Amino acid sequence: MSEDRDRRRPRTPPVGVRAQTAAPLGNDQTWDDDVTPLPDDPRLAMARVDRRVKITGQAALDRFDLMRTEVAGNVRDLHLRVEVLSSRLAQVAESTAAVVGKLDVIMADRAVDRQETSVIHVETARAELEIRRSTKLAEVSENKARSAHRRQIMMRALAGVGAVWATVSTLLLARGC
Repeated sequence: MSEDRDRRRPRTPPVGVRAQTAAPLGNDQTWDDDVTPLPDDPRLAMARVDRRVKITGQAALDRFDLMRTEVAGNVRDLHLRVEVLSSRLAQVAESTAAVVGKLDVIMADRAVDRQETSVIHVETARAELEIRRSTKLAEVSENKARSAHRRQIMMRALAGVGAVWATVSTLLLARGC
């Protein structure tokens, strides 16, 4: 157990550290192996440097062309997206213009509907009040008719009682009491 703890383990550098992202080199290879050390012959040295400049320049141009192609593709894609967006925006503008034109008509229709609804409500309320008034008047008339009928019955009953009383009193007076 203590041997594992005491043993030194090599650590991997964190992600993004140049040691992990750099292209692996061979045992003794560098990008300028063919240039350093320069040979003593100036023509050979110039040829090596020229060759290295051409290789490096061509690699840079190749990378630049690749990036330019990628950027051109992205720009084309961006242009297509802008065209689609502009066409959709034009459609929205057309539909908005159509709605604005119809909005005045809709508002006018709504005002007419509101006025008609108001008139209908007023007329309905008047009709209900008239019905209630008629109902109350009918009840009052009915109560008057009932009361008149009761009075008439009462008067007939009193007339009948009066006639009986008159007959009885006439008989009693005629008998001499």
